[in-house]
Amino acid sequence: MALPTATFLTCRSWHSNAIDVPVCLTFGVFNLCFYAGGLLLLLHVLIQSPVALKHALGCLFLAFALLRIASDLKLIPGSSSSELRPRGEHPPLLMFGWAITGSLSGAMSGIFGVGGPPTMLFMTMARMDKGAMRGTNQAGNIALQLVRIGMLLSTGVLKPTAPGVGLELFSLVSAGIVGAVIGDQLHGSVSDRAVVRII
Repeated sequence: MALPTATFLTCRSWHSNAIDVPVCLTFGVFNLCFYAGGLLLLLHVLIQSPVALKHALGCLFLAFALLRIASDLKLIPGSSSSELRPRGEHPPLLMFGWAITGSLSGAMSGIFGVGGPPTMLFMTMARMDKGAMRGTNQAGNIALQLVRIGMLLSTGVLKPTAPGVGLELFSLVSAGIVGAVIGDQLHGSVSDRAVVRII
């Protein structure tokens, strides 16, 4: 479902020059590598302990929520500024942060199927504007979705010929595209600050 919507939003963002290419490449490379490792770890080791996986996922979500609260309360160095970071600004520490975020997000995507929390948290802490946030995230998402589909097909987890799967995919993709078009129309009317608060 995510591939068509990510492609649509990436094209829209590319048209408005809202994709931070160095960040996208740094994040994307680490994200893809750790996604593959996370999925293989899940299929060969962690799948034997579903209860432990649920507990680990719950702890991770709690940790991200606490980090978000700490950032809002200005308890994290650098989070006190409300100024948006200019596009094209890539200090080494920030790029290192993107590499770590890509690794964590990729591993979570591979193991749990949910890699968004670390990405969204770091994007807001890095003070990206809403256009760069959307464009960079969706551009990186295209490569991840292609790798994800390939690995899920090759490992037999995704079975497109199973009864009812075609209709489910069509329904999900259609709903995703409609939602992306509506969201794209609303994008211009929502402030950067409101986007950060929503995330």
